Amino acid sequence: MTSANAGQPNVSTRPPPGALAGHCAGVACGSSARSPSPWASRGPTAGVIIGPAIIAGIVGEPGALAEVLALVAMGFVAYAFVVFTRAFNTAGSVYAFNATALGPGYGFVSAWPLLLV
Repeated sequence: MTSANAGQPNVSTRPPPGALAGHCAGVACGSSARSPSPWASRGPTAGVIIGPAIIAGIVGEPGALAEVLALVAMGFVAYAFVVFTRAFNTAGSVYAFNATALGPGYGFVSAWPLLLV
């Protein structure tokens, strides 16, 4: 029995039954039944890639310098959190750090702006 497709791999468009059992359980991957929104993963792209590109197009080269300076400033803030965490040994973040060092009033006042942002 010879066939025109003898010796060639099976190139059907449907996977064999049970092939998707562990992956998508019979539902086509990427359908709305499995992911809440196809745009959900594209949200951070706007802030990280598209936003600076628009700023660079409007402002020019100083926009890139501002991004680098902001990165350096955020590095210092991150390092300060490392130092505070080692010194206070608490998981309370800004409120706990300032409340322990300066008093509960300062802790309250410093925590609310972070919550509002």
